Amino acid sequence: LIQEIQLSVSPLSTVNRRLTQQTWKRAVFDPMTPNQYASVIRAVTIEFDQPDLAAALAPAVRGGNFTHEYVIAAIRAVSEWLRTPMIGKLLPSCTDLEEHSGKILSQLSDWERVCTQQNFRDALQR
Repeated sequence: LIQEIQLSVSPLSTVNRRLTQQTWKRAVFDPMTPNQYASVIRAVTIEFDQPDLAAALAPAVRGGNFTHEYVIAAIRAVSEWLRTPMIGKLLPSCTDLEEHSGKILSQLSDWERVCTQQNFRDALQR
């Protein structure tokens, strides 16, 4: 998957195509670890596209069991200017946000906490 993303003109299209294929879901997305998820995000050379690709992958990771560990891996994988947009894209998919939002918040700067406060509120009310 990483090689396909690196060679692709549109990494998001490549991932979306693979997400429709059951063999890829079972072999690649279901067993994906947080470190592997971060590696896939880093493979996207146009940084601006990283949050969208991460969000597209989130519902497929671990069969939909997208936990706070993946959110933390994602924000560690991207440039500082993308951390708050990444949080906004991923929190709605986080399955254990209520129990572990503090662990995500502990990874953020004070300013990032302020910027993502509404994202956390919205995701926790879903």
